Amino acid sequence: MRAGSRSIMGNPIIQIIFLAGVALVLIVKLRSLLGTREGFEQPPDFSVPGVDQSSTSFAEQRFQDEIAKHVDPESATSQALLNMNRTDSSFSLDEFLAGAETAYGMILVAFAEGNLDDVTGFLSDDVRASFEDALSERSHEDRVYSAKFIGVESRKIKDAVFDDTLKDGEITVEFVGELVSFASDADGQVVEGDDKAVRKQRDIWTFARNFELVDPNWTLEATTS
Repeated sequence: MRAGSRSIMGNPIIQIIFLAGVALVLIVKLRSLLGTREGFEQPPDFSVPGVDQSSTSFAEQRFQDEIAKHVDPESATSQALLNMNRTDSSFSLDEFLAGAETAYGMILVAFAEGNLDDVTGFLSDDVRASFEDALSERSHEDRVYSAKFIGVESRKIKDAVFDDTLKDGEITVEFVGELVSFASDADGQVVEGDDKAVRKQRDIWTFARNFELVDPNWTLEATTS
């Protein structure tokens, strides 16, 4: 191009028309990618599938799912557990069972070895008294009792009740535990049980708690084998 001549793109009007054309092409492409929204289009649905947002909160639905893993969702036991959670939303069935399993092992060993001091906080007055009576019957024996808790083979919720007036809740759990327990004489010889054999033990324990108290701990209220 000769010096002094003018480029077509140097014309301001041509530049405006060119830029407008580019903008139009971009708008068309964006519409094809993102789509358009009309004035009466429904807003995005962020609800969780399977959860009735109008009648059940997400937290309660999650707790109901937790219950369904352990008991019949249509049972009275399920309703009692749900009422516990409605009274105290921090109540978790999975956390309760984990704690009950730990307490079960600790209490079994404490009773087998004849020393309840470390588990007093887990026992109701009646259960502690019955344990102490049983231990006193063997206190005259010149033996040393030992125990080792191996673990829980299974645990199952048998029942649950809740008093809406008093806010008292009870949960009954069946445990099948494994432990080694034996007794030795003054010379250290095993005279009862087996210091190497693991034996199974089945227990049905009932734990209780008042849901209006600040203290969230449960106590052992009753035991059967």
